[in-house]
Amino acid sequence: MTEALLTEAPLTEAPLTEAPSIDARGNLTLELTLAPEDLPLLLRHPDCRAASRRRPVSCSVIWHDTPDGLLEQSGRALAQLNPGGAWQVTRLVPLPGEIAPPGAPAIVLAEDDGRATLEAPMREACQPVAAFDGRERRLSPPDADVTIRVLEGQLRAVTATALVCRVILSGPGCVGVAAALAGQMRLAAPATGLAAEALALAHRVTGRRPLGAPLLDEGLDVDRGFAVVVAHLAGVILHYAPHAQQDGGPEPVHQMRVALRRLRSAISLFRRAIACPELDAVTLQLKALGEVLGPPRDWDVFTGGTGRKVGLAFPEDPAVTLLLAAAERRRLAGYAALRAHLDSAAFRQIGIALAGLALERPWRHVLPEDAEEAQRVAELRHSELRAYAARALRRRFARVVAPGADLQGMALPALHDIRLQAKRLRYAAEFFSPLFPGRQTRRFLRRMGALQERLGLINDGVVAQALMAELPGRGPGRAYAAGVVRGFVAARTGGGLRKLDRTWQRFLRAEPFWD
Repeated sequence: MTEALLTEAPLTEAPLTEAPSIDARGNLTLELTLAPEDLPLLLRHPDCRAASRRRPVSCSVIWHDTPDGLLEQSGRALAQLNPGGAWQVTRLVPLPGEIAPPGAPAIVLAEDDGRATLEAPMREACQPVAAFDGRERRLSPPDADVTIRVLEGQLRAVTATALVCRVILSGPGCVGVAAALAGQMRLAAPATGLAAEALALAHRVTGRRPLGAPLLDEGLDVDRGFAVVVAHLAGVILHYAPHAQQDGGPEPVHQMRVALRRLRSAISLFRRAIACPELDAVTLQLKALGEVLGPPRDWDVFTGGTGRKVGLAFPEDPAVTLLLAAAERRRLAGYAALRAHLDSAAFRQIGIALAGLALERPWRHVLPEDAEEAQRVAELRHSELRAYAARALRRRFARVVAPGADLQGMALPALHDIRLQAKRLRYAAEFFSPLFPGRQTRRFLRRMGALQERLGLINDGVVAQALMAELPGRGPGRAYAAGVVRGFVAARTGGGLRKLDRTWQRFLRAEPFWD
């Protein structure tokens, strides 16, 4: 059946498009999720109380697919809006180069009679797989700057149901309104759209956002390129947040931290062109998130690496056992603090702020007061991304190789500085590598990754020594156990320094791919 449909009705890739986030009048639209239990809080809110008396209207959505899930596999969803109503095809996950962060409305590929855009064999094979039944409310007064629509009801599949509540805000000030509401109730940018949530309930393996570094297209300018990066990395952070909150192990926390570092690195890379107050506010929010992601990740690395090896080497030493137990308590405390933050208004507001940053691109309305500088910034924003990337990579590469060819005898603090510069270069190289395809780029990234890994292993030892000072407890037993850890780290660091020189020389021989 699958092969026949693919042969008779091949699925062509839909064109790159924009999320319908801003209309012709400049009104932004956000589609957020609200905890169903918090709907009464929204209805009682002073700005919504009078409007909430309006009578809600019944509404439904029925999603269709082939028995083999061909539409879902192609990254699209087919839905009928209300019985006998219009058919609509939407994108399940954004393509590389699309500005569609969590919180953006679904990208509509065909509407009114979207089902007719499918080839006949595909159209005839589609059948219902999931549905939404509920009510729509309009909460905002007619003269409000921001209108609010609420979809409340139940998602249904053959074997499962789930209560859902989506809040759609439209208007020039909807980011600020959403952030304020998120401080009072569990309103947030959703990790997935309603269609993907419905298909997941139906046990469909729905397409997910690309995870990892963003993929930039050569045709982008600087303005759009930064928006694509923000949208992509916001999606990565919100994808992993529920797994980190549900104790999904070290990996979700690690991936969230990597995505956060990439995003902060991107802000540094593009800041000359996109500086604005909204960016400054987001930068502070991201810094706060980094402060709660750091401790659990550092203790994960220690307890799963150096601490585990020390424990195996001294299995019956009571002082070492007590020290490792204290380290485990600190790790668990770090996770508890992280879960509290991920459940807080501050984290919900990060997702909303990133959605607004990517969709509104507020820097476009801000220019320096100096006319000459304003002209330079305006030209920079619309300059070719590839040329901007080459200049940025050239600057970062120069900072990494500044120490010269010989790292022998270099102190650990100096190596730490090289690691930070190398990490910034690696993030930039990951961002911009799709603009420079070829073997030379792949070789540089491999050697860049090897250098970063070698420097990271040395830094893990430095961090492990610093963590010992954070552990509570005193006395000769604790001092002895901490000394064991420091001795183990020193021995491993010595071996790592010898290997670092070879990795460094190989990196220096890698030709920069942007020149």
